[in-house]
Amino acid sequence: MTDQISTDALEEKRRRLARLLAERDRGEETRTGPVSFAQRRLWILDRLVPGSCAYNIPIVLRTSAAPDRGALAGALARVVRRHEVLRTVFPAPDGMPVQQVGPPFEPAVEEADVSGAPEPAAAAEEFVKQWSAQPFDLAAGPLLRALTVRVSDDEHLIALCVHHIVCDGWSVGTLFRELDAYYHELTGGAAAALPELPQQYIDYAIWQRGRLTGEREEELTSYWRERLSDAPGILQLPMDRARPTGHRVNGGNEEFEFPEDLARAVHAFALQERTTPFTVLLTCFSALMGRYSGQEDVLLGVPVAGQTHQELEGLIGFFVNTLVVRSDLTGSPTLREAVGRGKDAVLGAFAHQDMPFEKLVIDFQPDRNPTVSPVFQVLFNYQTAGDERVRLPHLGADLVPFDSGIVRFDLELNLYAHERRLGGSWVYNAELFDSAVMHRMSRMFGRLLTRALAAPDRPLAELALLDDDDLAELDRLTAPAADAPPAAPAGEVLDAGDDLAAVLDALAAADVTELRIRPGLLHRLVAAAEAGAAVRAPRRIVVSGEPLPLTLERRCLAALPGTELHTLYSAPGLGGIATRRCAGDAPAGHDIAGRPLPGRRVRILDAHGNPVPVGVPGAVHASADGGPETDTGDLGRFREDGALEILGRRDEQVHLKQVRVPRAEIEAVLLTHEAVGDARVDARLDDAGALVLVAYLVPHRPHAPGAEETDRLREALRAHCQRLLPEVLLPTSYVVLDAFPLTPDGRVDRTALPVPAAEEPGAKPAHAEPSTPLEETLAEIWRSVLGLATVGVHDNFFLLGGHSLLAVQVMARLRRATGVDLPVSVLFRYRTIADLAVRIGSLGAGAEERPGALARIQSGTVAPALALVHPAGGSVFCYASLATALTNRTVYAFEGGQEAPSHEARAASYLAELEAAEPGPFLLGGWSLGGTLAFEMARQLHARGEDPGPIVLIDSFLYDGDPDSPDTHAYLLHSFLRDLTADLGMPAQELPPGSEMLTARRLFADVLDGWGDLVPAGLDLDEVVRRYGIYRDNMLGLAAYRPTGPRYPGTVHLLQAEGSPDAVEGWRAVAEDVVVHRVPGDHYSIMRNPELTHVAHVLDGVLCAADRTPEEANRR
Repeated sequence: MTDQISTDALEEKRRRLARLLAERDRGEETRTGPVSFAQRRLWILDRLVPGSCAYNIPIVLRTSAAPDRGALAGALARVVRRHEVLRTVFPAPDGMPVQQVGPPFEPAVEEADVSGAPEPAAAAEEFVKQWSAQPFDLAAGPLLRALTVRVSDDEHLIALCVHHIVCDGWSVGTLFRELDAYYHELTGGAAAALPELPQQYIDYAIWQRGRLTGEREEELTSYWRERLSDAPGILQLPMDRARPTGHRVNGGNEEFEFPEDLARAVHAFALQERTTPFTVLLTCFSALMGRYSGQEDVLLGVPVAGQTHQELEGLIGFFVNTLVVRSDLTGSPTLREAVGRGKDAVLGAFAHQDMPFEKLVIDFQPDRNPTVSPVFQVLFNYQTAGDERVRLPHLGADLVPFDSGIVRFDLELNLYAHERRLGGSWVYNAELFDSAVMHRMSRMFGRLLTRALAAPDRPLAELALLDDDDLAELDRLTAPAADAPPAAPAGEVLDAGDDLAAVLDALAAADVTELRIRPGLLHRLVAAAEAGAAVRAPRRIVVSGEPLPLTLERRCLAALPGTELHTLYSAPGLGGIATRRCAGDAPAGHDIAGRPLPGRRVRILDAHGNPVPVGVPGAVHASADGGPETDTGDLGRFREDGALEILGRRDEQVHLKQVRVPRAEIEAVLLTHEAVGDARVDARLDDAGALVLVAYLVPHRPHAPGAEETDRLREALRAHCQRLLPEVLLPTSYVVLDAFPLTPDGRVDRTALPVPAAEEPGAKPAHAEPSTPLEETLAEIWRSVLGLATVGVHDNFFLLGGHSLLAVQVMARLRRATGVDLPVSVLFRYRTIADLAVRIGSLGAGAEERPGALARIQSGTVAPALALVHPAGGSVFCYASLATALTNRTVYAFEGGQEAPSHEARAASYLAELEAAEPGPFLLGGWSLGGTLAFEMARQLHARGEDPGPIVLIDSFLYDGDPDSPDTHAYLLHSFLRDLTADLGMPAQELPPGSEMLTARRLFADVLDGWGDLVPAGLDLDEVVRRYGIYRDNMLGLAAYRPTGPRYPGTVHLLQAEGSPDAVEGWRAVAEDVVVHRVPGDHYSIMRNPELTHVAHVLDGVLCAADRTPEEANRR
């Protein structure tokens, strides 16, 4: 018997050794492969928002015994060795990410002790929250870290944090199960009997890409194309605050639990309808979202595990996929009918779940506003498994509820059904919603579920969401304000008419207590005060008749300090005032009418006459002094503080692509532009009969007449709105007016707003065919180069898809066809065929236009202007997208090509040309070689005793080579070829052996021959040689450039690409104050999206900080 035990033990040791050796051999394997579709999207999001912790997954467990940190680290190392994905990093050698599996490593287990803190439990929670919010470096790794925290002698926390790109929620259970097995083994327990993994995650990524081809891809694409056809782009939940323009992850968490009888009722009804509780709950939640948004077409995201094949079981990785479930609530369905529709939608989505959500976004390209999640903004997550998946039983460690403060969508509902319990939590964007809204939404969801299940054949829309207690609370919340000013105050009351001069005279002649005025006249009164007119301010200004724009409200308070500003809501049909609000408490983008006045009552009702909960939109009804209730015709909602918010007239609601257009929000965005004093947005039918949005604008200050000034304002506003609004909410036309037409009662008369005409500023010109031989020649060139069947003479070259290389081809063909030699930058000034034809006609055949190096590539009103110097290739098209990102900023660019004896001489000529065109203020900058020229221009300004302000160097460097060395010749050929291939979007081209012995022309001829059919049309040998000549002259000037004298004392902002050689020390040798901004990408990718976003963000911050007063500008 003893011999048998010894033999068994020996055999067990042999098996353990064989397994460890197998793990070692597999663990030492390193390889590179493609990323999965899901990983690619997270990588892009990481690049768009560097330093974000939005996709960190923190898991926290509590145990009474101190863990063995050595065994814990060893167990983690075993898991990392077993799963390649946990030691994978994501470099981007060619600008796009790959998976690179690294060698095994033992993750460090950090340690903290908060037992001495006054409140150890709170200190531990805060410590773990900050620790888990530290960003991961996807390119460098590791993407997993661990922590132990001693809270007290008998309480310890174990925290793991992993990036979502290598692990998902379902994989977390696997990770902890294996971690516990290895920990048990390393602390003297049984061997971790884990099965071999037949695949690794990188194999899955390769398989996934191969699977989505051919008939299966077409089947999936066809289904989702039909399913998402004409889907609304946004679920318009009422928000407490306007959506921020930047990316933030400030989240909140609100938990709730429903009674057991409700859980039983859900299961019973699901069984009765031969469906699942998931479908019933999803249907009711969609109905709730429909109530809150006022939409009958609701899109929700639903996560699914994604591990659909047996080979993937037990594998850690980012498998989770997100399905889009579209709920049809049209026709006022009953619960039974809605569940039937929902069952079909769910089954269809699950049958086609092989389409990765990331690929769906790419293929269908919905609105890609970075502040709005594409396709859906609300996630529904239903789980039936309990938390026992995530625990360490051999440590006695169980999961701790942990709020990381991270949110990825506007709203997430996480429901769990376990052991006859039904509960969940809201994870919400705290930038948009208050916690009270979520608490109330939990009650409304429970009540809708209860009443729908009790009456499944009654229309869902008829079910009241409020009970007696809710109604009583609503009455208390919306009671008249006790401190409302009297309707007839003591003292002089002045009712303003439409004559500003009469109002100013009346204010000067009497001590006016209250001035009652319309917004249009208030705008003119404030403008007069801002312009320096003598305005004797009244004690109180009361505005009525129209919503008061927030910008005008703020301007009034600033221009007339000490004056109270109130707004009144005159309910149509009521014959009097319903509510009143004191200015200064309205969030941007919201028309807050305020609290009811004494004797007034305001209610919000649904289509069936039921009062709606706080926050839900409905019809505004009002009554006075106990009289009959009047339907005002307005759409509104009550906010959490009891204030009434008006959402517009119900009979004037505009819907585009099944989305209600929140005109007040669009108007609020327009009003954030400093040039706009007032704005209205309306819908009009265009010539094709399609409904489009038109923006009507009254400038902040008197508008200079002339089409050019109007066009500049229109283009600035178009760029401003494109940056801040989803595509579906973008106005098509922008009409500039001196004043809005008014109704007899002082409201803006929308019916009298002009219809944009083709010749009117702000309207898009109608399509026009060429009408002259020259226009026809240009149109033929554009059609050929752009690959378009038709081109109108008023179409913008850049909006048609034009870019720098295509512009070069246009100008080369133009030179051959007409004999007119124009620099490429001319296309910035004459962007349409009509404008370009006029310019060519004024020059004549054989003429050359050499207006100098300076081109204004964007006009704006915000100071200071920005002057960017060309890189070595001489072209300024690399700055086109960057200029667009700098909203309303005048941007100049120097185009290369002119001869200059030295770097210093070139900088001097550029400086003279800039000062002649732009007296200041302006800031200098440039990409690559352009930064060194900008630096020399700044040095020359400083030498003259002038302050050039901060300068911006975008991945610029100082080159210390010998201009006459053969090595320099080879370097220039290689670097030019690298620039050229990057510009063409082609793979990097290495020089063949012996290239340094060839002339440039011979070398480029060989290169073009090797490219064959890949050579773009219009790029011939002469054009390549011409471009190399410009490049060589600029680079030789840089090679000979040696800044002398003391170090430059001004501020230099260096935007250093992470993938470029470090240039910081070189710049610090010649400048005293170098501020370094690390930006993701390489030397070329930082000038293209998505990396360009980071460059624009840094540059915009520098420009805003450098904004100067007029006095400072005049000192220049």
